[in-house]
Amino acid sequence: MNNERTYKILKIAIIVLAFIFVIEAIYFGYRIYERYQNTIYYSSINDCLKKDDNYIAVGFSDFKHSDNYEYEDPGYIKPALFVYDNNFNLTKEIKLEEGLNGSLTDIIDTGDGYVVVGYVELSKKSGEETVNEALIIKYDYDFNVLWQDKVQILDNNKFLKVALDKNNDIVAVGTSIYNSGYIGNHTTGGGILIKYNQDGEELMRTNYGGPNTDSFNDLVITDDFYLVVGTVDTGTGFLIKYDYEGKELDHQYYGYTDSLGLTSISRLGDDEFIVTTSKLKEKNSTDSYEAALLKYNSDLELLSEKKVQESDISRFQDTVVVDDKIVALMAYGVKENNILVNDTMLIEYDQDLNELKRTTLEGDHIVTLNNLIYDGNDYIAVGNTDSKVEGLKTNGKDFYGIIIKYNKELQRN
Repeated sequence: MNNERTYKILKIAIIVLAFIFVIEAIYFGYRIYERYQNTIYYSSINDCLKKDDNYIAVGFSDFKHSDNYEYEDPGYIKPALFVYDNNFNLTKEIKLEEGLNGSLTDIIDTGDGYVVVGYVELSKKSGEETVNEALIIKYDYDFNVLWQDKVQILDNNKFLKVALDKNNDIVAVGTSIYNSGYIGNHTTGGGILIKYNQDGEELMRTNYGGPNTDSFNDLVITDDFYLVVGTVDTGTGFLIKYDYEGKELDHQYYGYTDSLGLTSISRLGDDEFIVTTSKLKEKNSTDSYEAALLKYNSDLELLSEKKVQESDISRFQDTVVVDDKIVALMAYGVKENNILVNDTMLIEYDQDLNELKRTTLEGDHIVTLNNLIYDGNDYIAVGNTDSKVEGLKTNGKDFYGIIIKYNKELQRN
């Protein structure tokens, strides 16, 4: 009798424990599912170039949707390179293992390899204190690292663009500023420009502006000078011209803009340049503003200006010049909970800034194209989206890096 009673008790206990196990499994499964549904995963393409039959792109990713790397809790966003074939199938990913978070922002072909620039956060303490180091790496064509350099002047250091000059030297521009709230009088930060030779030896550096807000966002190089655009103060666009030794030749201001200032510059002709930006009615009045295309000559005289506003907020991001035509990327949208919910438009202009044609890339939330190149036949636009967009592999929740081809009629290929 005692054995039978004991057996019944054990049987009941096992059933209860099994029930508890099932309930806990369902609960934890639901929590994992809920966490996945509430967690946004990130990837983006910031720029690219064409090499033979491939496109080499740079950006960042947490690799949640990668077939080549494991996702790393708690979601480190790594600087990365992406290789696509001519049909935009992803064939290779290269993750920078060093550090925790960061991004690659630009890439150039040096004739014997690639140079990429960006920034990296090297430790948890760096992340807590918002301390980044500007990063430049040279690879051979098989993506073996030939050399690299990291630059830390103030707290937040980033290289944003890179180009080659006529001497085949590498010129990188970016920013080095104090973190928000820090007051200091450092004289070597602000917008930064650093020149390297092909072996990674630093040849020259210069800087401009205050140590709290200023940035060099882009540059073009002629046989005689470097022309750099960016921002000084919050809401003031800025152009500065340097000789090859880093001596300032001239500078000019443009205002008022949003916090990014002048975002890009392209060469239009021997003596003319196209600059992208935004135009505010009043300084720091960021609830509504226009996109602006600016034409300058080499004396930094503003020759003409084209303003466009498609929604509450509009900004030109980048341009390319092909066959005397200017194709510009414009982000436009509205702020929702202090986040810009935007689509992107491509607009073609003649050299007098008369509009010729346009096309839009729209989604149900955010669609951002950051940069535009011309590969000899088509325009290639890169960026990111969390929207479901026709022809793109996305899930409508996470941010995916995107690369899109447009023909000369601005039709998607």
